[in-house]
Amino acid sequence: MLRFFRALTVLAVLFPPPGSAQDQAAKAPTVRPEVGKPLQSAIDLLKGKKAKEALASAREAQAVPNKTPFESYMVTRVIGQAAAGAGEPGVAASRPRPPGNTTPRRSTARQPS
Repeated sequence: MLRFFRALTVLAVLFPPPGSAQDQAAKAPTVRPEVGKPLQSAIDLLKGKKAKEALASAREAQAVPNKTPFESYMVTRVIGQAAAGAGEPGVAASRPRPPGNTTPRRSTARQPS
C-alpha cells in the first residue's frame, strides 16, 4: 500500500493537472490602460449609436506610441467598426490583420487589360 501512495505522489509531481481557466485567462493578450480606456470608450459609444464620437475616441487609442501587435489589431478593428457606422467606407474597408500576420494583402481591384 505504501508503494501505491509513493507511485501516486511521483505521478502527481511529474504530471500536474492542466492549468485552470484563470491561468489561461492570465496568459491571454491584453491592452495597456492608455490604449484600453479610449478603446472601451469607443466601444461604449458604438453601443450608443454614436459612431462619429466613437471614431474620434478610437483614433485617440491609435495615437498612443509603441503599441503591441495585439493593441494595434484591436485599435484597427474598433476603428473599422466605428468608420462603418460613421459612413466612412474607405476607412472601414481596410480590414484588420491578426497580430503576427505579415503576409501582403492581395488587391481585389481589377487590373486594366
